[in-house]
Formats: sequence, C-alpha cells, structure tokens
Amino acid sequence: MPARSPMSLHEYRQRQREFQTRGSGLPQAKLDEATVKAAREEYERARYALRYINEHYSIAGLARKYGVSPGAMEKALNYSTWGHV
Repeated sequence: MPARSPMSLHEYRQRQREFQTRGSGLPQAKLDEATVKAAREEYERARYALRYINEHYSIAGLARKYGVSPGAMEKALNYSTWGHV
C-alpha cells in the first residue's frame, strides 16, 4: 500500500468546509432553504420596484419627464417657485 502524502492546509480547510453542516441542518437555525429563497425573491422584486420609483418619480425623474432641470423641479415641488399653484 503506497504511503499517502500529507494534506496541505488549503486542502484541509476546503474539505472541512465541504463536510460542515450548514443552513437548516444547524440546531440554532431559524430559517430554512425555502424561506430564504422566498425572501430573496421578494427582496429582488422590491429592489426592482424601488428602482422604478426612483427613476420615474424622483426629482430628477420628474425633471426629465417634464423637460426642466432638477433644480427647477425641486423648487417647484418645494413651493419656492410656483407657490400660487
């Protein structure tokens, strides 16, 4: 039987991670794989919605829509100008 060469530290740590218990297999886990997947999907949908809102309803987005500068739109929205409307 040939002698086995000793494992390098990198190889040892890699194998240690490979066989380590993770996720819902841990006794203190409060989440499971399905819950995490659902939460990640919900988070991505919310990020998309927020990005849409920021692009279209921010001061810069409204200024683009109406063809004015962001400064002019900000002043109009804060009643610095067009206060009579």
